Amino acid sequence: MDYLLTADKVSYERFYRSVFGTVSIHLDAGGCVLLTGANGAGKTTLIKLLAGVLRPTAGTVSSIEQHFIGHQLGLHQELTVQENLQWYLRLWTRGVDRQQAKQRIDEALSRLQSLSLRSQRAGGLSAGQAKRAALARLFLVPRSLWLLDEPFVNLDQASIDLLLSEIRAHCAGGGGAVIASHALGLADLPRSQRLKLPIIRPAQHREHAHE
Repeated sequence: MDYLLTADKVSYERFYRSVFGTVSIHLDAGGCVLLTGANGAGKTTLIKLLAGVLRPTAGTVSSIEQHFIGHQLGLHQELTVQENLQWYLRLWTRGVDRQQAKQRIDEALSRLQSLSLRSQRAGGLSAGQAKRAALARLFLVPRSLWLLDEPFVNLDQASIDLLLSEIRAHCAGGGGAVIASHALGLADLPRSQRLKLPIIRPAQHREHAHE
């Protein structure tokens, strides 16, 4: 089977201490993995490893081209939302003229009912508005794999419902997602599996070192 994402016996150490133990993930088309765990369990670290932002201490990660949206939203504060999305579109696509770019940006923002943000400077947005502007990238450049770190933080319930609907549609269309979240349950998404990361205590590090 061809997987959208494979993580084989992945581990990561920080200051010679394991962050979350060893993890393996196999995500096929239409699937969703929900990363859960207490603060400090390593959800953000793991999703950065899956995105290629960090390199694992051991194990391997392979995936198709993906969207990764984390805590750092990557918006240039002095640019408008439209200018930010234009920059992103030009970075990843070729042969899109100005009119086509505007149409694609408008369509992407409309997916999360954020078209009114188009001309606003990113630095003047609220936390929820900035999150929606960043999430619009998911619809601007199509990619089958979405890696989302706490995508529902700072969103109101209406925006959460819209995003959940888009994730469901994305997976139903043959895409896949890995989502780190405190707010999402398995009942919210079809074909989803939960991966709960443990807190690795200092005593566990010492025991592991003697094995």
